[in-house]
Amino acid sequence: MKGADLTGHSGNDEIGTPQWLFDMLDRRFQFDYDAAASHENRKTHIYSTVDGTFSCGSYGPWVGPPQLYVDGDGLGFRWKGRRVFVNPPYSRPLMGQFIQKAIDERNNAEVVVMAVKYDASTENGRLLREHFHLEYLPRIQYEYPKAVIEEMRAKAEATARKKGKTLPANWTPPAATFPSVIAIVKPDFIRPGKEK
Repeated sequence: MKGADLTGHSGNDEIGTPQWLFDMLDRRFQFDYDAAASHENRKTHIYSTVDGTFSCGSYGPWVGPPQLYVDGDGLGFRWKGRRVFVNPPYSRPLMGQFIQKAIDERNNAEVVVMAVKYDASTENGRLLREHFHLEYLPRIQYEYPKAVIEEMRAKAEATARKKGKTLPANWTPPAATFPSVIAIVKPDFIRPGKEK
């Protein structure tokens, strides 16, 4: 998932959704738009980055370089008629802005599915509880960009050296230290027990 403070690494919003998780959700929801991606970790043929919204040929193997589809990132692009996957940046205030965007677009998009960090004690947690159907995930291993893995490994090696130990050769970044949810919102979604 994009952005997390995992094992001391902070400020990186480019941590990708595990492919197995996206594939499982895509079989269920058949996404056609990734609202919070980078060129390296995009999951659909139409996707938004901080630089704009791009199209990269048809779904499946990416053919050719991405082409600018329309100006505007995932917060500025209209989600009308789209089946939207969102793994928002976890840095503040971006995560909250994407949650609010999903709420605002719920009657325009066919479906919005977010893979998101969940903390029930926060405003984001309240919004997720009130406006989304939540499915809880186990603490999962995320796909880190190579540079992030190298940075995390260097920090782990330095910590091990300080303790007089060596890092195992098969070291991998740890799983998330926070709970995550799949948050689903559809047009006119009403939480069970709430009236329109």
